[in-house]
Amino acid sequence: MILPEIEEFRDLIKSKFKQSSQEKIYRALLYAESKHSGQQRESGVPYIIHPIAVATILFQFGLDEDAICAA
Repeated sequence: MILPEIEEFRDLIKSKFKQSSQEKIYRALLYAESKHSGQQRESGVPYIIHPIAVATILFQFGLDEDAICAA
C-alpha cells in the first residue's frame, strides 16, 4: 500500500519537473519506503514521513531532482 503522503508529494512535483524527473523521484520514494517499511519514529509515525518532509523542503527551496532523490 502506497502512503497518501507519497501520493501527495508525487502530485506536488508535477508542478515543476518533467515526466522523466517525476518518475525518477517517485522511484526513489518507493525505494525508500520499501527500505523503511515497518520502521516507526518514537511517536509511532511511519519513519518514511520524515524523508518525505525533507524532500518537500528541498522542493520548496528549488533544489533539483538529484537532491530530492537523495533526501
